[in-house]
Amino acid sequence: MLKNFKKQLATRRSILAEIPAVIGGCVSTNIIKRFKPLKPTVLQVNVNATCNARCCMCNIWKTEDKTMMSLDQLEKVFSDPLFRAIEYVIVAGGEPTLRKDLPELVAVMLAKMPRMRKISIPTTGIATERSVSHFATIGKACLKHKVFLSIGISLDGVEGVYERVRGVPGGYQKVINTLIALKKLNQEIEFQLGIGSTISALNVYDVYNLIEVSKKLEVGINFVVAALSDSYFNNANLLDNITFTPEAKDFLRRFLKQQISESPLLSEGPFYYQKVLEMMDGAKRSIPCPYQDQGLVIDASGDVHYCINSRTIGNLHERSASDIYYDPENLAYRDHVRQEVCPTCEISCFVGVGLRKTVFPFLGFAGKQSYRRILDRITDHRLGSQEPTSVSVPSPQI
Repeated sequence: MLKNFKKQLATRRSILAEIPAVIGGCVSTNIIKRFKPLKPTVLQVNVNATCNARCCMCNIWKTEDKTMMSLDQLEKVFSDPLFRAIEYVIVAGGEPTLRKDLPELVAVMLAKMPRMRKISIPTTGIATERSVSHFATIGKACLKHKVFLSIGISLDGVEGVYERVRGVPGGYQKVINTLIALKKLNQEIEFQLGIGSTISALNVYDVYNLIEVSKKLEVGINFVVAALSDSYFNNANLLDNITFTPEAKDFLRRFLKQQISESPLLSEGPFYYQKVLEMMDGAKRSIPCPYQDQGLVIDASGDVHYCINSRTIGNLHERSASDIYYDPENLAYRDHVRQEVCPTCEISCFVGVGLRKTVFPFLGFAGKQSYRRILDRITDHRLGSQEPTSVSVPSPQI
């Protein structure tokens, strides 16, 4: 964890710049928001609704409206003073790398959002050459602006499992090829490269295979649990592909407990996994989410949402972002979302950012985990985990 933290700092001014940022975020989230609406500091931009995968837990690729805002239109949108407070950005889709002007779009955001600290780009990784070309340009631009770039390659299974989940024949090896190519690029341009895996009923028993692949490639892996979102994934009709059987849920519980005990203590992974376990047992969501009071989501069509589980609150072709964001009726609706939707929301959006801006829930969790790990060492018994059954994993073709 410390090594990764130092790597992130390498693209920023200094560790001293992080301390006031965390303190400022904590003050805003816990105090200032009680007196006035906060400007958005987190932003998700869905740059298109086109995808080169046919996932069985997502219907974005079925979106009929494939129109998207042009680069000029988005530059005008991001010139709104509302975006000058943005610190963290997710560039998503569809599949963002399918947008030919993606590097130019990122350059616009870097220019218009002077407080940006991190930009995350999730990608299917199916188009190797396009990915390398785009991320080479984007990586250099982020380094120039001292913005931390994180690239997450989606890998939801090995070989046949991947192809069943993602619906792309031969796609598994294409993703492996992209990971290898980006690792090579990473030797020249600094950015964070990781594997992102969405656990659903379709692939839950393949998680240990995925861990073995990540070890062989020497690329870190993070897991999130599949969730429903009508406004983003439009996947309410895919409930059977997402919902776990009682046996699969028990397996997932054991797996998450093992990840909690083995993951770096000061990373957001163990905290997220613990909260997922609590929600699986019927608890309300207690994962801090910055979208509750300082987030915005922009669709390719220009539709605006407070988060990916909120309804459309306006369209950028008709009104400015500031008018939409601060509209009293919309702010009242956001309060409704926070009270009625958030308690059961399972989306993992920017967990780490939410923890940075609240701090205390994470510190409490880290303290409890430290105590438990000390006890585990004394008793030589790993907390609530079982040794995984050995599995045979196809070696990636390098």
